[in-house]
Amino acid sequence: MCDRSISGSDAHTGFDASARLRLVRLLLALMIAAAVLNGGAFWLKRVGWIEPQMYQEYVEFLGPNPFYQRTPAENEQLRVMISRFYASEGGEVLLKLAKDIWLLLFISVSLILLVRYKSRVFSFPPWPLQLFLLLVAVSSIYSAIRFGPLMPLAGLRFFSLLIVALVAHWCVRDVYFRFLSQVLLLFLVIQFALAPIELTTGLHMFGAKFFGGLTGDRIVGTLLQPSSMGISAVIMLSFYLIFSGTSRWHWHAVVIATTLVFFSASAMAILLLFMLIALSLYRVIPQHYRAAFRIVAVLLCAVIIIFLPEISGRWNIMDSLWGRILPIQQYLEQNSLFTLFFGQGLGAGTNTAANLMMNWQSNQAPGFSHATIFIADAMPMALLAQLGITGLVLFYFLLGYAAMRDRRAAPVYMIAAVASLTTNLTEMFPVNMVLGILLARSLAITDSGER
Repeated sequence: MCDRSISGSDAHTGFDASARLRLVRLLLALMIAAAVLNGGAFWLKRVGWIEPQMYQEYVEFLGPNPFYQRTPAENEQLRVMISRFYASEGGEVLLKLAKDIWLLLFISVSLILLVRYKSRVFSFPPWPLQLFLLLVAVSSIYSAIRFGPLMPLAGLRFFSLLIVALVAHWCVRDVYFRFLSQVLLLFLVIQFALAPIELTTGLHMFGAKFFGGLTGDRIVGTLLQPSSMGISAVIMLSFYLIFSGTSRWHWHAVVIATTLVFFSASAMAILLLFMLIALSLYRVIPQHYRAAFRIVAVLLCAVIIIFLPEISGRWNIMDSLWGRILPIQQYLEQNSLFTLFFGQGLGAGTNTAANLMMNWQSNQAPGFSHATIFIADAMPMALLAQLGITGLVLFYFLLGYAAMRDRRAAPVYMIAAVASLTTNLTEMFPVNMVLGILLARSLAITDSGER
């Protein structure tokens, strides 16, 4: 396994290496720009730099203590106010579309290169990917018959990383991955620069008490949700540590990512960061100390879990765990055996379908049941809703298969798989695109030993 390398070469494709490098750099830089633009409007509204009247209304509604016990009517009013901050109008829609425009651009460029240079997508049949894509195709037809054409389109957007994995093998060489790691670090630096402003002037929306006081709230940066901020920071850090090609900036990256994770107050991100640091240390300590290190790591992990409310500033942080387990339990109890094994069809339970179908003022989707149009908080629930247990098993098998073929990238897959238990990685831009490109690399590795 260790003798594997990336298949294909510039000579085989007829594409000049320097031109390809410039093209890859441009596309990856644009990806980071799209990621910043995607959540830029929400961040600007949260700190009051745009829509100052809405900002002031929210401040007056919360009063001096954002954590006082509200009545059900006040909680509903607060939900409607928060939904207004997330709503996109006018030019904000273009900012939100930046990631979709980038995806279309990347796929178009990749297809042009594939057709022009008659390059095969893979030098071997990645059968786990083929099997999963077959299930997605059948599910999209089933979804279109049941719900109409919009629903499967929402599902295809959910699985866009698979499309990227199919066409991105032309940009997976080490030199391109080094640049990708650099722009991911740049993205984290941008979030790091935004954090002090968000902590001091950002509206209290997510309920964290840092250092036991009312100062600050969970940061989101341009990623729209605190958990997305924290988990993205850890995944990007793991990618940077593995593929940057130099250790010069490793400690800077660790400090930046740790700061973002702490102020995102995400339980999963905190545990993932500990896992990443433990894995990194485990690889460098002498063999005869490793058994003791494993024991210490398990004990420290237990301590972190016990003290998560104090570490995160969220006294009810454990409720978020049950908030992800309970919907799965209810879904398993309420659906037929066929639905449990094969799902409701592509698009069910996705954020994209909810945005297309949902009336956020009434919190309902006319013509659809709550079991079909809802936002799944985690990959297992989203996969169950769309593809059933079959899709759930095949998705994680695909990640495991890629990790086995690409041992160097295995820590990224491990962290991504664990992170997906509490969030929808395939809808988290730009992490989903990074994973798609990484899958293209892992599935394009051959046994020939040729570079």
